Amino acid sequence: MLDIVKNPPGYDAFIKWKKKYGGIYTYWFGSQHVIAICDYNLMVSTFVKDGDNFSGRNTFPLMNEIRGGENYGLLVSDGWEWREQRRFTIHVFRNFGMGKNLMEERILNEIVFLFSEIETSKNMSNIFLMRNIDFCVASIINNLLFGYRFNGGSENEEYMRLKSLMDKHTKLMSSAIVATLLSGPRFLKYLPIFRNAYNKIIQNNNEMFSFIEKQIENNKNNVDSYGEPTNYVESYLKELKKKENENSSFSMNQLKNVIMDLRTAGTDTTSNTISWGIAYILHNPDVQKKVHEEFDSVINSDRLITIKDRDKLKYTCAVVNETQRMANLIPQNVLHRTYNDTCVNGIFITGGSCVIPQISTLLYDENIFPNPYKFDPDRWFDGNGNLKKIEQFIPFSLGKRQCLGESLAKMELFLIMGNILNRYIIDVSKSEGLPSLHKQMSFTVCPKPYNVSLKLRL
Repeated sequence: MLDIVKNPPGYDAFIKWKKKYGGIYTYWFGSQHVIAICDYNLMVSTFVKDGDNFSGRNTFPLMNEIRGGENYGLLVSDGWEWREQRRFTIHVFRNFGMGKNLMEERILNEIVFLFSEIETSKNMSNIFLMRNIDFCVASIINNLLFGYRFNGGSENEEYMRLKSLMDKHTKLMSSAIVATLLSGPRFLKYLPIFRNAYNKIIQNNNEMFSFIEKQIENNKNNVDSYGEPTNYVESYLKELKKKENENSSFSMNQLKNVIMDLRTAGTDTTSNTISWGIAYILHNPDVQKKVHEEFDSVINSDRLITIKDRDKLKYTCAVVNETQRMANLIPQNVLHRTYNDTCVNGIFITGGSCVIPQISTLLYDENIFPNPYKFDPDRWFDGNGNLKKIEQFIPFSLGKRQCLGESLAKMELFLIMGNILNRYIIDVSKSEGLPSLHKQMSFTVCPKPYNVSLKLRL
């Protein structure tokens, strides 16, 4: 773990170990013994072909404690409870049009609000676009979960409170001292060096749950026993009532944890990816020029870009792919656990072992992506000018734990990035200069805050 701490966010250590030890090796994460699988074919043979066995979640006693004492949520739970919650969530999201026209319409509506806020701002030549983007994504998720968007722009009081709580949560959970605390024995929380961090986590989680409880309470009055639900919480509350006399994983505590997970995974990841994309484009102005040329030849109007345009906007798609690859949001990925004994590449692995698909090493693998630290959308084209499908490009992970919001995230990335680039010329803020490409560790690696200058193209 020392190599990761010395060179955060950890890519260098994982790549160095892969070159030295090969496609599967072991390292220590605090007191936790972790088996890293870094070879794509080995990932497929384990997390896909033997997916049930590798779908467990390696968690720590203190993690369950700060979650309310049970196997709650989608990110850190496993077993039948996790399967039931994940299956239900996927079913609800599909009913609400995830990856389809209904969800596209919601995203496009939010993009219109995004443009309105940008163009009524006091100074478009020095605007904190990162906040506007985060607000846009947060409103999409909030609408899906609770049936309403945040009104009034990115200064909305409810959004600002939520943003503050989420930022504090991710900052705490990604710190080295908390990683040591969570992966160590329970008594660590009583030691002075760890007690303050533990108390901060509990306090922030309680505030987050209290915030979510209020939103849930506001939805309870809208639940119609006979009508169709209009959002995730309504769907969940109806299912909870239906299963109240059954042995199920549905409960109010479960709902609060699921909401927290969906918000954390559904907002930070997409928002940070788009902000990274704009930062990389500012460092590579020729990319923006090519994108604008493609828009002018294909769209040739002031209308919004839609999913139907995706097949014609090949270079824009390449920019989105390259943004995801370079952003490489989760250096370590989330820890899995094997249920049963197995053998991987001749190596015996006991049931209950902590394993991880080390995806970040694939995205920066020089054998797959030559000159991997260069932002180069052209690498996504074959000799005939068609977009290549690179099988090792798996930013949403793979197997039973693959991101359940992948189709929504793909739609958001294409529509939000594409429409921002189509509507504006993005330039460096003269008062700040080029944004830093240094990666700050949080739940996902996020860029340092930066402002930009925007001019209407149309």
